[in-house]
Amino acid sequence: MFYLVTVIYNELIESLTVVKKEINNATLFFVDNSTKKEICMKNKLFCNEKGINYITMGGNKGLPMAYNRVISIIPKNEDNWIIICDQDTDFENNLLDKYEKTILLNPNKKIFCPVIRDIKGIMSPSKKMGKKYVHSKQKDFNKLIKNYSFINSCMCINSKIFNSVQYDENLFLDLVDFDFIATVRNILGNDLFYVIQDTEIFQNFSGVTNNSYNSDFIRFQIFVKDMRYYHYKWHKTLFYANLFLFLRAVKLSILHRNLSFISILKKGKSK
Repeated sequence: MFYLVTVIYNELIESLTVVKKEINNATLFFVDNSTKKEICMKNKLFCNEKGINYITMGGNKGLPMAYNRVISIIPKNEDNWIIICDQDTDFENNLLDKYEKTILLNPNKKIFCPVIRDIKGIMSPSKKMGKKYVHSKQKDFNKLIKNYSFINSCMCINSKIFNSVQYDENLFLDLVDFDFIATVRNILGNDLFYVIQDTEIFQNFSGVTNNSYNSDFIRFQIFVKDMRYYHYKWHKTLFYANLFLFLRAVKLSILHRNLSFISILKKGKSK
């Protein structure tokens, strides 16, 4: 059984691509982190009408808590597979058929990942370079899979994994997927991953967006906290995190002509 899990934030479920796909062999779950009551009411009504599983978090509780909530409901056995979707994820109609065939051909693998592209190239799998991950070039990722990490989008995970691993609720939004991959490797080893190289998904991500000042300011506060937590957890240092954050703050300061992004960095700088 496939379970498609999508966490949403202030979006109407009826407008999402995933509900418009021809998916007959999967159970849909939507976890609503929305802060707008009107959107939550419409989403709940839509799901009730369509027979879709709907969970409200009663506000924005972050991605890890939302993932853990729905995963706690799904039976954890060899036959159940959880596919994580972003609210803007778009994929081909036969994606689950590809997953099903690939799973049968690779019975020892428990986490299957597609190739994700953005405007810069292949962003997942992303290649490890020191303490960071960068865009990759097309190659046989499975030969040196330990050198790569993956984002959540359309990641297919055997539900038994979650008997040993959960998403870290100390994170809120950023690096949640990289942290999950690192945790799986740390606890269960590196041999569970497999990249489905003939499946490509395009997703539009950008490091610095053209949002309003208030939106980018709030978003950057979240990013700073998550970035520092992740790097201290796995590298026991904040040097790289603070350098990267400073460069991001400079870009945002130039974009909005406001130095308040720099001031965010002064909060909680030392561990």
